[in-house]
Amino acid sequence: MGRWRPGLDPGCRRGSCRAAIPLRQPPAASATSPFVAFAKNGKDLELTTYIDPDRANWELFKSLPRDTPIHMLNLIKFHDLAQYPADHPDHGKGRTGREAYAIYAAGFQDVAAKLGAKMVWQGDLECVVTGPPGEWDEAFVMGYPDSTAFFAMVTDPAYKGEVVAHRTAAVADSRLIRFGG
Repeated sequence: MGRWRPGLDPGCRRGSCRAAIPLRQPPAASATSPFVAFAKNGKDLELTTYIDPDRANWELFKSLPRDTPIHMLNLIKFHDLAQYPADHPDHGKGRTGREAYAIYAAGFQDVAAKLGAKMVWQGDLECVVTGPPGEWDEAFVMGYPDSTAFFAMVTDPAYKGEVVAHRTAAVADSRLIRFGG
């Protein structure tokens, strides 16, 4: 039997460990908010969602080596309806989050290709084996020659302008996770 580690079941054996976190039913999406609420001890809680990196995570990303290939795992949850600001030309057109993200993806791929980045893997979600169902709508891995290419992409005027506006409108929650080589 392995050593007990905080957060794991003290009866953990190789291959049969489970987190010492109470199980809960998958949360129901709120009709009025991109946040997901669920009951715990009789109180409703809101789960934190992420669209863009926070300052601490961005600083950590910038501190890592910039001259080695990286892969970025993207997990995306779409809004049912894209959330364009009132002054955007697509505001009120009834575009879904998935449709808005497809527009973003086309523009993103144009910018990324110029920098030597490419889609490494993308697949259709079939089922969730570990975790709540419905948490993610799309997953893919982008490969970058180095993090300098990633920085160039997010600061590219075309990306920062119209392209990223579609991502912001489309995404209700996301994770962007960096892996080496």
